Amino acid sequence: MKTRDLYLGTFRKQSNRCPAWNYNSEGIYFITINTKFRSKDFGYVENGKMVLNTQGNIIQYHWNLIPKIYPEIILDSFMIMPDHFHCILHIDYGPYCRDVSGRDVSQKRLYNNFNKNKNQPRPNYHGNHPKMSAISAKPKSISTIIRSFKGSTTKDIAKPT
Repeated sequence: MKTRDLYLGTFRKQSNRCPAWNYNSEGIYFITINTKFRSKDFGYVENGKMVLNTQGNIIQYHWNLIPKIYPEIILDSFMIMPDHFHCILHIDYGPYCRDVSGRDVSQKRLYNNFNKNKNQPRPNYHGNHPKMSAISAKPKSISTIIRSFKGSTTKDIAKPT
């Protein structure tokens, strides 16, 4: 039995992610986010139309902020339902200079220039430590973007009124 299958159904579910895919690659991604226990937290459907409550409006507000935080993200369609959220986003680096790991190449060049002079301190960019780099979420990846989105919405929703 593989380690990833050991606690399947007990603590976690099988991932739908393709293990060979780099999720900070340019592309169009369809994402669904469910509420905990599928509770109807974002509003209700009335006469076939979704009516957002305060929490649903917070979801919509933070979703529309994503391109301001991540300029390489283009938002497409999204739908907020009472107990889940569907969205399509497009990663397009365009003029942004990235290498295959998602690191800014200009920072890599900076490191190479520092490395020539051994007395200079090594700059601290994502990926300094090989083991931590392997297990850390990659900058500008889908998981980093969605984690940021979920964190900001949760924090805003939990604020006392």
